Amino acid sequence: MKVGQNEVPNKFIFIFVAVLVAIFVGVYVSWPKPLPVVDTQKIINETKKEMEKQYAGQLKEKDNAITDYKSRLAVSEGKYGALIVKYKKLQKEKENVPIPVTNKDIRDRFIAAGYVPVPLPVVR
Repeated sequence: MKVGQNEVPNKFIFIFVAVLVAIFVGVYVSWPKPLPVVDTQKIINETKKEMEKQYAGQLKEKDNAITDYKSRLAVSEGKYGALIVKYKKLQKEKENVPIPVTNKDIRDRFIAAGYVPVPLPVVR
């Protein structure tokens, strides 16, 4: 092939074309690619769904425990109210109890309360 006034062999033309193609391939490969778009809201929503699924069972157990404790509290408050009414009734009755006058009254009250008197030893 003739370039200008000089005759150039074909092997130099193939080498020149190969170098030129290698340069274009190198530029194409090293050209920076656009960064992928990161959708943070999507990632947050997916993570939130995974965490909700993970803790759903635990939340259900805790809700059951809360309802159980609330029912126990209601029962306990009912018992407490009944005891308060009984206590007030006993306080009113306590004011109406007469003071014991004789020893027999004292012994009878101790026996009624569950304290049996010790028998006196027999002296000879």
